[in-house]
Amino acid sequence: MNNTTQQKDETERIAITRESFSGRLLTDTQFDEILAHTRIVEAEIHRSGTFKDCLGDYAYTYAKRHKADPQRAENILRDLYRERVGETMNQTRERLMKREEALTEDEKAMGYEHAVRIGERVEHGDKIAFSRAYASEAGAMANDLGITHAAARKIMAEEFEAAENLPLRDWGKELDVQHFQPQIEAEKEERARSRDNSRGQTRTDARSRNGQGAATAGQQAAADTGWDHAQDVADAGERPAQSSVPRSGSRTQNRINRAPSGPTRSGP
Repeated sequence: MNNTTQQKDETERIAITRESFSGRLLTDTQFDEILAHTRIVEAEIHRSGTFKDCLGDYAYTYAKRHKADPQRAENILRDLYRERVGETMNQTRERLMKREEALTEDEKAMGYEHAVRIGERVEHGDKIAFSRAYASEAGAMANDLGITHAAARKIMAEEFEAAENLPLRDWGKELDVQHFQPQIEAEKEERARSRDNSRGQTRTDARSRNGQGAATAGQQAAADTGWDHAQDVADAGERPAQSSVPRSGSRTQNRINRAPSGPTRSGP
C-alpha cells in the first residue's frame, strides 16, 4: 500500500470516527485532542506492547482539565481508537504478541543484520548516538516483521551477542567513544570559536561606533559655534602684526598721560 492510499484510508477512517456515537458528543477541539492521543496510544503499543499506563494517564489528565469523569474519558478514547484503527487496543497488542511468537529462525537472524547496521549509522552518520541508531534499527525491524520495537531490540541484542560474543550495548559504548563523542566535541569547539569571534566583532563594532560618534559630536559642536580650526589658522596668517605701543585711549596709555612730569627748572 503506497502513501497516497494510506492517507486516503486514514482520512476516510477519521470521517467515520467523527460521526461515531462518541465522536458526535465532542467539540472539534476535543475530538482533535482525543484523536491525536489515539495515535500516541497506538505508537506506545507498537513500541512497548503495553498501553494501560499511557491510557490511564491521559484519561486522568483530560478529565481534570475538562472537569469530566476519568472513566468516561477513557471509554471515549477507546471508542475513537477502535473506529480509527479498526480494532481495539488489546487486539492490536495481541496481534503483535502472536506475530512475535510465530517468528522463524531466519526471521530472528535478521536481528544480527540490523544490529550491524547500527555501527554504520553511528560511524557514517552526522552526530548519531548508539541509542538513536539502536532505536531506528529496532523500529525498522519491527515494521518489517510486524512485531513490537521492544521485541526487535531483544532479538537484535541476542543475535549480536551470539555472533560476536560481545553484548550489544558494550559495543555501542565503544561506538560512541570512537565516533559520536568526537563529533560532539568538535561541534562544541566550533561553537566556542564562533561565540568568541562574534564577541570580538561586537567589541570592534562598538569601538568603531564610539569613535565615529565622538568625531561626529565634535564636528557638530564646531558647526553649532561657527568655529573652524583650519580657518582660524588661515586668518591668523592674514592679520597685521599687533603693535607693542598701547593704543590711544587704552588704560595703559591713560595712566602714562596722567603721570606727573618731572620738576621744571627755571633759569637763574
